[in-house]
Amino acid sequence: QTMSGYTFTYFGIEGRGEPVRAALRIAKIDFEDKRIGFPDWPALKPNTPFGGIPILSNPDGKVCNQSNALLRFAGKKGGLYPKDDWAAARVDAMLDNVED
Repeated sequence: QTMSGYTFTYFGIEGRGEPVRAALRIAKIDFEDKRIGFPDWPALKPNTPFGGIPILSNPDGKVCNQSNALLRFAGKKGGLYPKDDWAAARVDAMLDNVED
C-alpha cells in the first residue's frame, strides 16, 4: 500500500476500473493500483463485497465496491463533486445514465 493506505483492486484491463483510476489521480489521492489476472479471480472473488470488483480499500482496511460509488468518493474527497444538491443529483444521473 502507499503512504495514504488506499488500494484499488481491479483486473489488468481498463473496463470499469480505468475511470476510477483516473478519478483517483485527478483527485490527487495516492493509491496502490493492484491489477489482478483473470486466473487469480476465482480465489479472490469470495473475499470481495457481493463477489465483485472494482474495490477500494481505505487505510483502516475497510472496503467499498461499485465503480460509481468509487467515482463519487474520489470526486468528494478531491473537491470535484458538487456541494449543491441539485448539481450533485445531475452528476449522479449522468453516472447512472451510463448504466441504462
